[in-house]
Amino acid sequence: RNLAAIGIIEQGDAIASIEAQSPGVDSSYASVSPTFTYRQMDISVLADSAWNEREVMVVSDRTTEVNPVVSYHFLEGTQAQPAGMAAVYREYLLAQGVTARISEGPLPCSFEVFGAVGKSESFLGFPVTRTVSATTADDLEKMISAFEEAGISSSWWTLYGFTRGGMYGGKIGDATIDSAVGGKGAYYSLLEAAEKQGAQIYLGADLQNVYRQSFSYSFLNAPVKQLSGDNAYQYMFKRNLPSRDKSFQWLLLKPGRLVEAAEDFLNGYRSVAGAGITLLSAGDSLYADYNRSGYVSRTDALMTMIEMGQTLREGAEKILTAGGNAYALQYADGVLNIPDSSSGYAYSSWDIPFYQLVLHGLLPMTAAPTNARDGDAWQHALQNLETGMLPSYRLTGTTPAVYQDTRLNFLFHTDYQDLVEECAQEYETFALVHQSLADQVITDYTRLGEVRRVGYADGTVIYVNYGDEEVTVDGYSIPSRGHLVVVS
Repeated sequence: RNLAAIGIIEQGDAIASIEAQSPGVDSSYASVSPTFTYRQMDISVLADSAWNEREVMVVSDRTTEVNPVVSYHFLEGTQAQPAGMAAVYREYLLAQGVTARISEGPLPCSFEVFGAVGKSESFLGFPVTRTVSATTADDLEKMISAFEEAGISSSWWTLYGFTRGGMYGGKIGDATIDSAVGGKGAYYSLLEAAEKQGAQIYLGADLQNVYRQSFSYSFLNAPVKQLSGDNAYQYMFKRNLPSRDKSFQWLLLKPGRLVEAAEDFLNGYRSVAGAGITLLSAGDSLYADYNRSGYVSRTDALMTMIEMGQTLREGAEKILTAGGNAYALQYADGVLNIPDSSSGYAYSSWDIPFYQLVLHGLLPMTAAPTNARDGDAWQHALQNLETGMLPSYRLTGTTPAVYQDTRLNFLFHTDYQDLVEECAQEYETFALVHQSLADQVITDYTRLGEVRRVGYADGTVIYVNYGDEEVTVDGYSIPSRGHLVVVS
């Protein structure tokens, strides 16, 4: 008989993590369990007189003020499978206030567009920084037209680096359109053109990372503190070495100022209204603040994050969030860049798209853009078909070569002219299958070798074959690296 169990952390999730252990480590059984932080730990680096560094573990004198609560649900029979477990968690989210927000009309294709970023150059022997961009508002008008003519009748366009200072250089709360992408006049023209062509514009807003000093959000009064009392500096990692890139660092805004930052952003946003907002880090970044003048635990910060999102929702037409932590689902109209594969660690036998099984029929969602993921594009297109993740691409108005020697130097193969045909083909296939399934929950997810069988509430079944050979399943022939849709 089929048996399964699912545990839901109902209280204490802000200080919780999940541990999984493969069989053969401590016992002959695999195990999965939640763990909770009782005292927060941090690592501080000390140096002696000769500047020899060593890492020291710092332990907080504060203990958690939350009593963790975990509810366990035991399933059997047809419910003891991934979709059955997902249904339990879906019902829990609905009880917590998450509501279905599937819009009527054609399903959108999602695009992430990169604009301005700071670039260091030399002028008369002095270092200067100017903003450069591979995409302007005028370019975006052409891009929207090109994809609309190719058959994409509905689309989301999230604009990164379009506000003053660009990516990694703007001030928190500043919604002014940067001159490097055309300024306010070109932006207004873009909004008018987008509305006529079924495109929804979303202005990227990063309200947590302090990249640049301003009077209101300075490096002196805004940053989060570590346990040691030092500023909690953030770093990117070098791509060729597992070490921090100390040439570029930034700070995190105090949780207590997040709502204020949201209000400041809305004040500027109203002057360039007509777009939605995409929160760039609020959906996957939660942190505590050990500032002596105002300690904020992760649990308190979670409640502030929800308040910040609700504040934005009151002033914005629509909100997307990059990353989909559960607290962000209460105010989001869609979720971008959710996980679509496991870590690949030894305790994973295969991947189960649990997040997608839970959210399908409630919120539209995307995985990372197709041209930003490893592997071939068609395999990612099949993954999107399997569980209804919207097609998604990264784009620039021209070659991203202008971003060389900038913080956006990771972009390649983003020139929209090279991607229109590929994207239109994926979108056509996806929309044909999923247009009628957008509001349907997933009721069955079965792994049959290289084939995935996904059943929807209206009786539709999608078979996806990731193998290189044709396979017969349930009496149906599934083509190699292809799919089959069976409508009841």
